[in-house]
Amino acid sequence: MKQTGLNLWRRGHAIGVSVTRGPMENFRTGTRCVWLLTAAVALAGCAGGGRYWKEEVALADGRVLVVERTHTLGSQFDGEISDINKPPPAVGFTIDIPLPQGGKARWEGDRSLFPLAIGLKDGVAYLAASPRTCPDYDRWGRPVPPYVFFQFERGVWQRVPVTEFPDDIRAANLMIGTDSLQSVREIERGLVTTETIRRRNMDTSHVLRNLYRKGTQGWGDCIRELDAGWYRTNR
Repeated sequence: MKQTGLNLWRRGHAIGVSVTRGPMENFRTGTRCVWLLTAAVALAGCAGGGRYWKEEVALADGRVLVVERTHTLGSQFDGEISDINKPPPAVGFTIDIPLPQGGKARWEGDRSLFPLAIGLKDGVAYLAASPRTCPDYDRWGRPVPPYVFFQFERGVWQRVPVTEFPDDIRAANLMIGTDSLQSVREIERGLVTTETIRRRNMDTSHVLRNLYRKGTQGWGDCIRELDAGWYRTNR
């Protein structure tokens, strides 16, 4: 697969429609055609796909690291009706981080988290991510501060407490709002620069732009709603 610009692929399984015949099977031919056309349009939105691009990541020590990112895309029909004209949302993530000693550390995540920052210290890769929603925050154990930290060691990503996360990684250095139309246009260029990341991330919450090491900034309402039982969660 060519690895420049925006690459799209289809998922490796077929999508079909199963129609159970019954008393309504004698619909007029024209009605059937309209129904089938509507179904075809809906399935086109459910077909999924993906994006591939590279990002220049500014590390805490001043170096710039080029990482490779992919998104597995969901359906436009999974979100709110007001989002129907927006790009399909990402439901899966991978980030390939080059290691100083050679090779790469691949981080994989689902829609419950989105990555904010990466770093390297003593040859070890680190990554910080944020829960996406209140139920996701609960699923990940209501972390304080409100991030999930990972360390790549001996070929495996492991979750670590904030006390084991490098304290010089203090801000997001990955592009955050990757589902927006403006970000997708940047992704289509194939390489997202550090300046673009800085500019795009200015449109996000300070809780995402900055990695706080104490408190639950920005999640107070969510915590109160969880305590009140507003959400059914599966921890």
